[in-house]
Amino acid sequence: MRACLKLKLSGRWLRGPVAAAIGLFAFAELQVEGANPTRRGRIPNVIVILAAELGSGDLSCQGQTNFATPNLDRLAREGIRFTTAYSGSPHETPSRCAFMTGKHSGRGRIRGQNSRALLPEDVTLAEVLRVGRYTCGVMGHWGLGGNETTGHPLRQGFLEFFGTLSEGESMDYYPARLWRNDWEFSLPGNEKGARVNFAPDRFLDASQRFLRINTDQPFFLYLATTLPRGSRTFGTNELPTAELGPFQHKPWTAREKAKAAMVTRIDETIGVLITTLQQLKIDDQTLVIFSSVTGSTVGQGMEPPAQPSSIPFRGGSGDLHEGGIRIPFIARWPGTIPPTQLYTGAIAAWDLLPTLAEVTGIEPPGGLDGISFAPALLGKPQTRTHDYLYWETHGEWSGQAVRSGDWKLVIPDASQPPELYQLVTDPGECQNLASTHPSRVESLRTKMVQAADPWPPPAATNTKSETPRP
Repeated sequence: MRACLKLKLSGRWLRGPVAAAIGLFAFAELQVEGANPTRRGRIPNVIVILAAELGSGDLSCQGQTNFATPNLDRLAREGIRFTTAYSGSPHETPSRCAFMTGKHSGRGRIRGQNSRALLPEDVTLAEVLRVGRYTCGVMGHWGLGGNETTGHPLRQGFLEFFGTLSEGESMDYYPARLWRNDWEFSLPGNEKGARVNFAPDRFLDASQRFLRINTDQPFFLYLATTLPRGSRTFGTNELPTAELGPFQHKPWTAREKAKAAMVTRIDETIGVLITTLQQLKIDDQTLVIFSSVTGSTVGQGMEPPAQPSSIPFRGGSGDLHEGGIRIPFIARWPGTIPPTQLYTGAIAAWDLLPTLAEVTGIEPPGGLDGISFAPALLGKPQTRTHDYLYWETHGEWSGQAVRSGDWKLVIPDASQPPELYQLVTDPGECQNLASTHPSRVESLRTKMVQAADPWPPPAATNTKSETPRP
């Protein structure tokens, strides 16, 4: 009997007590016949860590030479590194939506730089995992719905939340206030602009508590750190000198020093989490995935050679070129994922939900854009791959991009001509081939039309579904 369960009522997944009761039955089945049990005979715990605006070249295992990321390097050495991974969008909020819902930015609820929130009919990764009786917690920045909206994490499958809700809150390393579930509280030491209580450290503390409390049951921890995003905006003006550590005397710009310090801070966070798993003796029962919400900030003040975050890629966060959407992606699961693996095929943020559903033996909802890369994750042949990957942006400009095989078509804005690149020979997107390959342009334009739903999407069905602006 297949270890999976689909909970639907009139085309929608069940929520609340009924879903929990049925999920208990599903969990009992998974305990016996789980798709990928660990040596202890239990479905895996899952930890997903997303950095904010971390470039694919910001890690020393991926080319960074100006500072080291030993814990992330170890994660890659003991697991698998995906060398062609893409974010859900060049902008944070729609990319988070893609990670959580399995839909790309042409079909997801949140598709641009707007204040829209998730609706009840949107099925999140947490809701899928709760079918298998996972306890789900999110620590850090949520961004997909405010406190009185249907997009609040407690209304989207999570049982625990600690962090920030709005984009404005997430930009500050020393916020005056944070959220604990649906309760907002003052962060001691940060009143009146003081900078004492470093929020990313509090997110790590909350994550460790969540792990310790849930050791004896399957859990899903989503740690959405705000590192190193804030360094792009504030530089050393946001960081006390002590936070810059060994980089304070480097001959770099303020933002470059802050970026280096905050990337190494992320690396330390990974080390703490792995140590905690080992102390709790659940290291071999836990799948850890590390990635980033968008590409690097190299296009917004991070200049080489001190920070080659996106080299050889063009652009940075907010840009549909490779530098804005190429991200690091590493997974580790001792005893299950073979060590020192590389996967060069293209994957994207919207693949995470179906992948984790397959790994945990839970059937995902229908209508997803993502496909499972569980075979590649577990060191097996990946027979199913994407025909194309698609992105769109809405805000100050409306752009589109599609990648199919080695070819990529970019329309930076509706008013601009198309750009065509052959990525295998031109990863930096320097040579526009649109004029010499018109048939290729039209073929990729057709895929764009196939990929996208109409914009703007239908009006929200709940008057409280919009996220308040910061």
